[in-house]
Amino acid sequence: MCAIVNRRMYGLVDKLKAINIVNEKELRLCILVAIGKFSNKEMADILFYDDHSLRSVKSRIAGKLGVLGKNMRSFLLNLAIGG
Repeated sequence: MCAIVNRRMYGLVDKLKAINIVNEKELRLCILVAIGKFSNKEMADILFYDDHSLRSVKSRIAGKLGVLGKNMRSFLLNLAIGG
């Protein structure tokens, strides 16, 4: 199971890097969102953001990816799987 998850996350990283929209810190946030096991507070702590900055960065990423008003986690998982 871990190998499948790792492969998908590596695939997601490769795809996000290929479209060259997100920077390295945004990429880390995308991975945490895709994993789906962390609250906003936990993600902010992991990435050394305050809560307001985390929400701003998530919103900026959603805009860059064209997923405003949609579920960013679902979008990222679909992208990881092969979308």
